[in-house]
Amino acid sequence: MKTLTKATRRLIAVLLIMTVACTGWGLQSDVTRADAVWAAEAEFEDGLQPVAVASLDDITYKEDAPKAADSLAAADSSKYGRFANVKARQKLRRSTLTDQEKMVYDTLAQRIKLVAEGEETSAVVTIPLSMYGIQTSYSAADLGLESIFDPADQSKISEAARKAVNDRFQVSLYRILGAILGDMPYDLYWYDKTQGIGVEMPDIGAMDNGRGGYIVFEKNPVTVYSMRVSPEYGSGCETDADKTKAASASAQYAGSIVRENADKSDIEKLQAYRQAVTDLVDYDYDAAENYEYTGIYGNPWQVIYVFDQDPETKVVCEGYAKAFQYLCDLSDFDGNIVCNSVSGELLFGVGSGPHMWNIVSIEGNNYLVDLTNADSDDADKNDMLFLAGPEGSMDEGYYVVLDDSEETYDYVGYVYDEESLQYYAEDELTLSTLSYQESLDPEAAAAARKLAQDKKAAAAADKKIRAIGEPVTADSEAAVQAARQAYDALTADQQKLVTELQKLLAAEDDLSIIKDGGIRVTFRLVGGDGGEPLQEETWIEKKEYTVASESNVFQLFRKALSAEGLSWTYGKSARWEYVTGLDAPDGTYIAGIRKADSSVTLEEFQYGSQSGWIYTINGKMANLGVSDQILRDGDDIEFRYTTTYEPGDGPSYDAAMKKFKVKAGKKKFTATWRKVSGVSGYEIRYSLDKDMTDAKVKTVKASKKKLVVKKLKKKKYYYIQARPYKIIDGQKCYGTYTAVKRIKTR
Repeated sequence: MKTLTKATRRLIAVLLIMTVACTGWGLQSDVTRADAVWAAEAEFEDGLQPVAVASLDDITYKEDAPKAADSLAAADSSKYGRFANVKARQKLRRSTLTDQEKMVYDTLAQRIKLVAEGEETSAVVTIPLSMYGIQTSYSAADLGLESIFDPADQSKISEAARKAVNDRFQVSLYRILGAILGDMPYDLYWYDKTQGIGVEMPDIGAMDNGRGGYIVFEKNPVTVYSMRVSPEYGSGCETDADKTKAASASAQYAGSIVRENADKSDIEKLQAYRQAVTDLVDYDYDAAENYEYTGIYGNPWQVIYVFDQDPETKVVCEGYAKAFQYLCDLSDFDGNIVCNSVSGELLFGVGSGPHMWNIVSIEGNNYLVDLTNADSDDADKNDMLFLAGPEGSMDEGYYVVLDDSEETYDYVGYVYDEESLQYYAEDELTLSTLSYQESLDPEAAAAARKLAQDKKAAAAADKKIRAIGEPVTADSEAAVQAARQAYDALTADQQKLVTELQKLLAAEDDLSIIKDGGIRVTFRLVGGDGGEPLQEETWIEKKEYTVASESNVFQLFRKALSAEGLSWTYGKSARWEYVTGLDAPDGTYIAGIRKADSSVTLEEFQYGSQSGWIYTINGKMANLGVSDQILRDGDDIEFRYTTTYEPGDGPSYDAAMKKFKVKAGKKKFTATWRKVSGVSGYEIRYSLDKDMTDAKVKTVKASKKKLVVKKLKKKKYYYIQARPYKIIDGQKCYGTYTAVKRIKTR
């Protein structure tokens, strides 16, 4: 994200590195049929007694055993690292585990909490096999087999027997640790994730009893889980109690933040927690940079580094995310609010990398929170990454648009990793399309979303137009057509946001000139100095321009003013509506022109009721709007600002065409009409736009009463009108347009 000054350029995601990848135990394969591995089956005790494990009797797994959240909430409220409100954690990661995994989770979670508080120093947990519901031995019949031995080598255990025993052990250490990390953001501060956790399985063997044999475990079989301790808090799998007890002060400090904000509303609490986390800690750029080169970045993910009040300790993204989750977990919210930490890839303009962020659910709606990237010097963008409603989807990823301007289009993208997709349900990962703030005013939010989408579509069309390049040549035709198609495909609202339309129109004009040679006309613009009284001043000297055949006066006007750097406004007299624009619909006139490189703008009525812009064609006042007057080779056009306009008795013509009909065909249409007596000819115009913007015009002789227009776009709606014209005193005067006909080509 280019514009966030404190946000990392490569953020570090959660790493669940295991020293042992355990999905079962490895069975010995070299036993002999005649030898019992340890002893006869009768020597094994019924109902194995647990080995010495701290508080083992208290956590013996039962179907109705209290869930982890209950036991956490029931703990001494003076010791943080606990959920203050069970309701705030409606869906623990524990709930996604198998029964055996839940038992291991509960056993490990209890030891983890005791170690975090300095009450225990050993990070080694021993769990009897009986707690998994595993028997001490399995006969071939128990396993549904005729024999446990390999038919090809009776001294080895068969793969079928090996699989049948391992299927009794439904435990994924990866899933368990992932759930604990998700549910307990604080208590694992002493754990070294770069070294991970290992598991030692009980020894196992087999013997032949003459009935297909049986598989046996060693006497009093247990599984041993060993969690590695970070060097800051001990060595190997042993912690230093003095250091872990001292570390608990950080939990107390986190609790004080929650207490200080206890009387605030739910949203005010979340805002306060965001501010607290970003004020307390900075991003560990050194750790992130070291990770890029070595794959090792020390221990900067821990929540404790946020709350230890030590300015020297810093964190990466996981520290930010889990600190925010920790404060939420400690809170008693009035409503239904749950905070989770998820991981994946961060995507933005200049790079990408592993990342962790939060999802906050408020009354069932999920919002994105990224404190790592919100911890920046840009206040507006900070807010955009807090309780955000991004665009996108759970499967394809989400993104938050930070700046949708064409020059600096900027966004932050988030794609879930496989771990998050596995640990969290779809309803937890699916984000609201509205930010929390937008959800308070959905109508305004919908309008803002539509505007953002319209801007994005318009920007895409602008990009196509810029791709035409300069100068326009015969080889530019494909690019011009692609740009026109992109523009025509936009809605009316989107077209209003296109900033490069003038370039497209100019390119189309240039291309038409290249194809048909064009016509040559002259143009002059006379304005004023802006003073009182207004003094006449030439703004554009008389020049010759080449324009496409059948061009209108507005197209010439637009070309001349654009070349000289002047801007203009136009109005529609029928409704007295004035807008800034780049193209003029039927019947419009120029309402105002701004002088190039000047503050002088002349508009109609600026110097009284008779002031405004007029134009002449070949020295005579025109009686048509600028987009209606078609140019002929050699025409001379002059625009002039006047303060004393008096309508004259120029030629007029009010005839209309009768029985005008249009029939659609394959990429064409056929227009027919009844002849009008006394006319000089007819003009038929057609456009993809019902407002006749950029309509193309066909001129037909007076003797004709039919026109076929071909090479149209297939399966498109076209709007078509016609009118007669008559040459009066050398000037082309037009009658009334017919009603608009709409057809769809085949």
